[in-house]
Amino acid sequence: MKKILLLILFTIALGISSQAQPSKKSVSFTDRKIELSGGTVTVQFRVDIGKRAAAGGRTLIYEPVLTNGTYRWSLPPVIIQGARARVAQSRHDWAAGHAIVYDNPKYAGNGSMLIYNAAAPWQLWMHGADLVIEGLDMGCCSESIISPLVVAENLDLPPVRRTVVEEVEVTEIVELPKTTGDLLAETVSYVRHASEMDSFEPGQLSDEDREGSLTVYFRQANLKVDPEVGDNYRTLTDMLGSIRRLQDSPDSRVSHVVVAGFASPEGSFDSNDRLAWNRAVAIKDYLLRNSDVPADRIQLYNGSEDWRGLYLQVEKSDLYDKSQILDIIDNVPIWDPVRKTGREKELMKLDGGRTYRYLYEHFFPKLRNAAYIKIYYENK
Repeated sequence: MKKILLLILFTIALGISSQAQPSKKSVSFTDRKIELSGGTVTVQFRVDIGKRAAAGGRTLIYEPVLTNGTYRWSLPPVIIQGARARVAQSRHDWAAGHAIVYDNPKYAGNGSMLIYNAAAPWQLWMHGADLVIEGLDMGCCSESIISPLVVAENLDLPPVRRTVVEEVEVTEIVELPKTTGDLLAETVSYVRHASEMDSFEPGQLSDEDREGSLTVYFRQANLKVDPEVGDNYRTLTDMLGSIRRLQDSPDSRVSHVVVAGFASPEGSFDSNDRLAWNRAVAIKDYLLRNSDVPADRIQLYNGSEDWRGLYLQVEKSDLYDKSQILDIIDNVPIWDPVRKTGREKELMKLDGGRTYRYLYEHFFPKLRNAAYIKIYYENK
């Protein structure tokens, strides 16, 4: 009787223990922490991987994505695979003649734990967005989509609020002599006093902001700051000359340099969004190499696909179907997930594709740029 009782108790205890253990095939994402600091969104969470999560020679790819349904920013993926999967992947790459390249991936194995850390440049649409984990189960001969997992909803990532300083009335106005910065601002349109930066808000770039700015052009899908493209040599020379004049003056100095990067609309939105940001970063790197402006005084803005720039070009043109193009840009979303179409596809339908080919050849090259560069100064 005692043996039977002990056997029953052992069986119950074993059942409770097995229920408390996570599934050996599961992958869980916990302890998430998402913060906005200094224009950068940092994402952190814990990944617990079961001992048999990636079965056989298969590879699991989990990609964290910040999205609001219209815009999205993909973060580096978590890739889970065993030794057999790595061998299979090598064979696949050899047979295909090229390797699959991921953006700064985080590798992990079955039965391990990973603390995930990544960052993204803050953009206005990220306030109220969700953090979603999108998954893919890949093998040598097949692949399947893993149901997306919402890790965090309606993120609280508000724009930076500016402090408004109350104006004080003065009884006497004394006209001070003009400084180097004041005189430079009167002669070139891209130099402005620091007080005028109040018109520039993160996530917003008005037509007035574009006017008078410097423009550095890039080759298609390229990040190199090339002086031989377009009028870049003169633009870069003017930019560095104005910065040095301010920095060497006894009465003025550079307060900030604001750089906005853009991409033309052809291709995928995700790729263009990254390309636009990295073009702004390329201008910043160029400034750091060729001037003494500190890194924290260079403010970057991601203009993404420059649909507004295309609109302004078309509006000034004499294209016969101008009204149709402007109507598409105004009323068709960049991408409609329900209809599986968007602005670029709708433009491709006009005149049997001839309109899109003309825009691609004559208008899009002017959108591959860091199209907004202005230098702001302060007086000593």
